Amino acid sequence: MRWNEKEILIGKNKMQIIEGNIVHITAIGDIDEELTKEIMKLYEELMERMEQVKMLFDLNRAGKVSPQARKLFTELARDKRILKVASFGLHPVARVIATFGMGSVYGKGFARFFKTEEEAVAWLKE
Repeated sequence: MRWNEKEILIGKNKMQIIEGNIVHITAIGDIDEELTKEIMKLYEELMERMEQVKMLFDLNRAGKVSPQARKLFTELARDKRILKVASFGLHPVARVIATFGMGSVYGKGFARFFKTEEEAVAWLKE
């Protein structure tokens, strides 16, 4: 793991703060339990500096998400300091399936999938 003031690298994956309180995570390759734990650890460090955040996930180059990672992300989503979650970059069929699953986990209006980063950022800024 390497990091500087604005960007943290976890292997090939990147976490950075953009637009004030938006945490942008670029996932590259499979997302396993170990990677998810690292992301959550860094998230907690960020939250020591910020009161609330909006999460932006770039899934263009993401691989499979392990069941353990999904469980950890579900726990993370229950954190009241997260105001919104936007994701982009999934294949249209995967986006429909994921949207259906996200509704039951996150609740209506909290998390959405978008075709582009621009659409996702615009929604987070609303």
